[in-house]
Amino acid sequence: MVFNFNVTDSLAYYNIYLVLRHTESYHFNNIWLDFTSSVPGRNPQTQRLNLLLANTQGWLGSAMDDIIEQRVPIFNRPTKLVAGNYSFSLQQVMREDPLRNILSAGIRVEKAVQ
Repeated sequence: MVFNFNVTDSLAYYNIYLVLRHTESYHFNNIWLDFTSSVPGRNPQTQRLNLLLANTQGWLGSAMDDIIEQRVPIFNRPTKLVAGNYSFSLQQVMREDPLRNILSAGIRVEKAVQ
């Protein structure tokens, strides 16, 4: 899954999130992903992410009936982005393939409130 976007404001800081929808039947409390970023002027870089989706109290995120939506930050703090075209890709690397009970995945990039 590849997501492309253009940054024009290089003075701002941005939050980058994985937005994931899954059902309550998803039987893991996390998801492992390879996150590849293509940044202007640099070679693509891939990092493996282990994103926590549940804790001992239950699912993290918001629920509507049996669908859970989660917005998980990919980076710990807002990030400054240079102007230009970006490409982010996600690849799940869990033991199951296809990964059951995942409904959708996406990337959200938003300016950080300062």
